[in-house]
Amino acid sequence: MQRLVTLLLFLGLFLFVFNSVSNAQEGDEWWKDSLSVKMDRAEPSLQQIFDSLGYDIDETEDELGIEKFCALPGQNLATIIIEVAGSSTSANSGWYIAGDTSVLNQLFSGSNGPGDSTTFTVTSGDSIGFYMEPNLSTYHLWMSETYMNSDNYDHARVYSTSNPHEYLICWEDLENGGDMDYNDLIVKVRFANQEPVVTLPDDTAYFQCDPEQICFDIDADDANCEGDTLILEMISGEGVFTPITDVGPISAAHCFTPGSADMTYRFIFKVTDELGAEDFDTLDITVEINDAPVVTCPADITVTCSESTDPSNTGSATATDDHGPAPTITYTDTETAGACPQEKTISRRWKAVDECGDSAVCVQTITIEDNQAPVITCPADITVECNDPTDPSATGSATATDNCDPNLDIAYSDSQTGDVITRTWTATDDCGNTDQCVQTI
Repeated sequence: MQRLVTLLLFLGLFLFVFNSVSNAQEGDEWWKDSLSVKMDRAEPSLQQIFDSLGYDIDETEDELGIEKFCALPGQNLATIIIEVAGSSTSANSGWYIAGDTSVLNQLFSGSNGPGDSTTFTVTSGDSIGFYMEPNLSTYHLWMSETYMNSDNYDHARVYSTSNPHEYLICWEDLENGGDMDYNDLIVKVRFANQEPVVTLPDDTAYFQCDPEQICFDIDADDANCEGDTLILEMISGEGVFTPITDVGPISAAHCFTPGSADMTYRFIFKVTDELGAEDFDTLDITVEINDAPVVTCPADITVTCSESTDPSNTGSATATDDHGPAPTITYTDTETAGACPQEKTISRRWKAVDECGDSAVCVQTITIEDNQAPVITCPADITVECNDPTDPSATGSATATDNCDPNLDIAYSDSQTGDVITRTWTATDDCGNTDQCVQTI
């Protein structure tokens, strides 16, 4: 009778579990993460568990083969999803620094059940493994790193839930794989998200002779070990930037051509990760477009024909520029003849050229005039006999000099009173300037 009762109880539990699994596949919520399921017989397969929990996971194809995990700063979350084997309902489980089991950090004990969660923070080590200590008659401690297990068997299968940084660690509790069902204890681990970072260059300034294309680099990444899919986009700025969606890190460049006026261009870029975390960075680029130099001529000037017209005497132009070294200054002269050979007008064209080749011009007028009379010197007064000749060959000729005209016109006229001849000598330059002297004969 006792055996019959035991058999009937077993059959009743089997039908309950079977019907419950079937109903869960039809949409009931009892199988979800928050409810406790503890069974020893008629266990649902790992694939049935995945399907019932709504995970799009193929038990055979989607196993990741991960034995240790990269853990970064932040609070990580672990949740017991299901306990099937009796050994798991009283098992301890937790994490350790990969390759080192000297310190086991327990997350769950036998008193915990499906739906229980806890957070943990990794403070040292660049990667961690997970362990399960089933409650079996023979002590075993199974690690996610296969080589650390006494039977050298892989007791943990790892699957992604398709949520970023979230995994299911599915344990097999029996030595050497036992029934190889990997449904004995399933723990969901969600690692803390490391927010993305977008990096632009430092603010900078450009000087350009003419508007030319400017390019700069943009980098976007996050510190998550597996690399998230990131979206990099320009929120504001000059030019067109096509958003990039790719697994980080992302390296890109943006180019634009500034306008003809001096301006500061502001660029704002944003990166967004799979969880919606965002980061922004701003870059200011100041562009100065070259302006032509400013040239200032010396004042117009009038000089005599004997004075120098070199800039050292008539003055030099000056120039300023908004950028770079002082402009180069040169000049060219154009002469216009005056009323006489010694007079003229010089139009001096001053030109300033900057480092970009832009130039500015001004004109200085230099007037050259001859208004200075020559200087004449008469021969000495002389007395001659009445029958001696009185022409200049006998009585002497006047001489004259001029500041500009080397070939003066020297002439004389005589007037006689009795025996005295008054000879007036006149020197005339090309501009009509004259000087006279008188010789008495």
